[in-house]
Amino acid sequence: SFCTLLAAGMSFEKGQTVYFRHPKHCWIAGSVIDVSKGAYTCKVVDPLRKEAHQGEEIKKLKEDDIHTLQADVLDEDVDDLLNLTLLHDSTLLRCLYIRYMRDVVYTNIGAIVVALNPFNFKIPWYMDDQMPKYLSEGPVIEKNIPHSWAQAHNTYNEMRADSANQCILISGESGAGKTEATKIVMKYLAQISCLRADAAAKEAGLQVGKKLASCSPILEAFGNAKTVRNDNSSR
Repeated sequence: SFCTLLAAGMSFEKGQTVYFRHPKHCWIAGSVIDVSKGAYTCKVVDPLRKEAHQGEEIKKLKEDDIHTLQADVLDEDVDDLLNLTLLHDSTLLRCLYIRYMRDVVYTNIGAIVVALNPFNFKIPWYMDDQMPKYLSEGPVIEKNIPHSWAQAHNTYNEMRADSANQCILISGESGAGKTEATKIVMKYLAQISCLRADAAAKEAGLQVGKKLASCSPILEAFGNAKTVRNDNSSR
């Protein structure tokens, strides 16, 4: 799709529909209700954001705290954020929010996948019975929705094709789900690495994955820490 990058420093008029930076809810949709002395006052008008107080007024906003809003693409939902019509913090975060609220927690940014912790292990399209759909694809995942499985799948096939070591980097703040993401990746690698093997080899491969996963509680018991966001942060 055609992507438009809008330059900063544009002026906004009273009554204009915009995104603006909310002190609690980050970027949110609303309208400009006052412009005076280089500062803006905006009002929240965003029914999608149930947690926000509709009609709340935020004052003393600067030019950088406001961004243009294009109504026809307000609620874009794409598997890859690079396909958004407008690329800006406000549109990226809104797309992630929309997907998260319908239990779609993985979104691509090109070759990177953003994973939001759903605090829910029972989302149907992420259950292990969906894994064969990914395993049955070719060297690159093209038909299935974004997932940590897709990253593991693509990386494994690149390793085989290039005969070179590959690395999957899993990063995020405390409590984001890095440890769980690592387990998900390892489980997939255990499956794909013995995909064409006989029954005995497949079982051996699965056991390796299970043993690695089962080591986690023991290792974490020696090195976990408490952070402001996570009482049981892996170390």
